Amino acid sequence: RLLGGLRLSGLNRVSMSQAVGGFLSKVQQHIGRENGRQVAKLLEMVGVPSGVKQAIRAAGRSKGVVNMAKRQLRGPWGPFVGSYLVSASMLDANRGIEAAEAAKDLQKFTIKLMDTLLSAANNADWDAPRPGGKPANWYLPVVNSAVLQLRLSAYAADDEKGNTDEQREMLRLIRELLVCCIRKQKAPPKQSLKMGVVFIVNHIFKICFRINLLRMTHDLQRTFADPSIPKIEEFPKSQAVTYKYFRGRIQLMDEKYSEAEKDLEWAFQHCHKGARKNKMRILQYLIPIKLLRSKKPKPRLFQKYPFPQFEVIMKAVQSGDLKMYNDALMHYEDLFVQQGVFLVMEKLKKFVFRNLIKKVYLTNASISDATKWQIPLLYIRFALKICRVEVDEDNFDEIECMVANLIYDKLIRGYIAHERYLVVSKKIPFPDPNAAPTQQQ
Repeated sequence: RLLGGLRLSGLNRVSMSQAVGGFLSKVQQHIGRENGRQVAKLLEMVGVPSGVKQAIRAAGRSKGVVNMAKRQLRGPWGPFVGSYLVSASMLDANRGIEAAEAAKDLQKFTIKLMDTLLSAANNADWDAPRPGGKPANWYLPVVNSAVLQLRLSAYAADDEKGNTDEQREMLRLIRELLVCCIRKQKAPPKQSLKMGVVFIVNHIFKICFRINLLRMTHDLQRTFADPSIPKIEEFPKSQAVTYKYFRGRIQLMDEKYSEAEKDLEWAFQHCHKGARKNKMRILQYLIPIKLLRSKKPKPRLFQKYPFPQFEVIMKAVQSGDLKMYNDALMHYEDLFVQQGVFLVMEKLKKFVFRNLIKKVYLTNASISDATKWQIPLLYIRFALKICRVEVDEDNFDEIECMVANLIYDKLIRGYIAHERYLVVSKKIPFPDPNAAPTQQQ
């Protein structure tokens, strides 16, 4: 076993070298078979015995694995695998700054690897089937593992330094890899590097959201406007779901609620049924949008995915209970801010007020000697006081302003008789909110 870096007990240097050599031989075997998935799993140490993993980590921290990889692996694979294992070993040892430095070398060797394999694909005869039937982009899972290593090493380095410098630098380097994927290629789109666009974009999204650099995300979305790039639905389902999730969040922040709902709904419907945590992440943005668009989630949704913060807000909206709404908004304010949905939840207030006025309207209509279509502003003020909402006792200016906004948003049909009544339409005084899109749409 390996103890404390290169200090060995029970496993001498020869056996350590044999363990690393055996590992690299397996990597070369799968490279020869063009099995990108298995190469990626080996690099990520999936299924690698603990003793072998320890030997590789020790060799990686000493950087001796670089020369071993160059000797055993052909072409650009040697420097690529060597730099990957050094960065991963440093990250495993909580040496984030060194991991990030090694990751920068990894990025250079990744580009060289992609250039070499792309050149071979461009020179191939595409009228004849490829040997072994493997796609020309069989190594994309390996590129994905490399980009993941770049991202994680940048996180660790910046956590050590207390800034975002490495993440910003990695964004630049990862975008260079994106450029490699979208350049002109001879292979059909589904066998080309263009199938790597979505996972690279997803990694960039994750960094952008982590350091709040969202202006960059809008340019990335335009990548898929290129007709040579496959449609998002043609990419692997897991990657497409991740992309739709992040794009939905971006649309939400841009107040494009209709588009955000479509993206998040698609992500939720196509997310793996066993990925409960991912479904919960999607719902924490999808539910607020549905509430804003007056689409009530079904009770069984909250039974399967409990969100008490949204349940109480939904009840307040339905019942027109401004006190319940205000209390819930105050109670869950920190959570809503953390999730990035506070402004959406705040916009629901107009629907609460609309439904409160509707209750006043129905009460007023039940009084035999009352004029059904005329709702005294005094009644609305009284209802607000019951909900413990402070309003001016001397005039109705504040109430008239709130009502005027509802009329403008087409949530109420009618007009205001100054300081006297809200006069509502005799046909449909309270239109279905789904038929009255909000201004942001």
